Amino acid sequence: MSDQGDLFRQSRAEAWAETLISIGQATDHADEEIPGWSEMAMSMVRAYVWAHRLPFVCDQLREWCEAHGLEPAPTRFAWGSVMLQAKKVGLIRKTRQVNHHFPGTRKTHTKSVQEWVSAIRF
Repeated sequence: MSDQGDLFRQSRAEAWAETLISIGQATDHADEEIPGWSEMAMSMVRAYVWAHRLPFVCDQLREWCEAHGLEPAPTRFAWGSVMLQAKKVGLIRKTRQVNHHFPGTRKTHTKSVQEWVSAIRF
């Protein structure tokens, strides 16, 4: 049997590790382009989850933050690290996967994305 098939197999742990590296690179790039961007984004996430109790997707959070003064990151992938950090510190929690339409795309183009909700108890 050929080992060539193994070249394209990757464990979930390996795939997740590569994803985390990519997410970190996108956030590092945002911080290089806009000094302090990730800290400002986390601050905005805190404000958002205190003000909003309904489930949301990252794109909705990003739009709210930008409408309230956060400079857009060079790439939307920078938000991955912010969302993981917000989950880690207990600001948000996952609810389910939902189909989401991204602005600027044709209505038929949707993607399954993570839905979040505030984890703050009132």
